[in-house]
Amino acid sequence: MCNKNPNQAPLQEQIQAALEIADQVAEALQVALPQVTACSRQLIHSLVDRLQRAEFFDAVSRSDFAETVVQIEALIECGERREVIVDEHCPEGSYIQSVYTQEAQTLRAQMGAVRQMQRRLDSIYALCMSERLAHQMRTSGDGN
Repeated sequence: MCNKNPNQAPLQEQIQAALEIADQVAEALQVALPQVTACSRQLIHSLVDRLQRAEFFDAVSRSDFAETVVQIEALIECGERREVIVDEHCPEGSYIQSVYTQEAQTLRAQMGAVRQMQRRLDSIYALCMSERLAHQMRTSGDGN
């Protein structure tokens, strides 16, 4: 956990939080490597490299994370099976339960860190955009 510094700007907090989970995210992405296509493997290797060098705070990395999340979630979905469980104690008599293959369950367990990084990068992008817009508005000098 990071200690909140009252003098630290929100952008710095988000960057610090992203840096703190970078290694965890790199490990999570590497778990997916055996299950993805060759093209996705290249993308994941590139992301892992950028994470290890702390060079993932750009639009390309943000886009790559989003694409990787979509691809891994599709793999998880392919490994999901819905089963009807007959239960005499259930008011409806049965319920539906999602069951995952071992591979899909492994991916599900790792996706939390990857999704968290994607949210952090989205927050960093939004904070950067808001700072850029605020600067433009301050310096536009319309004379009023």
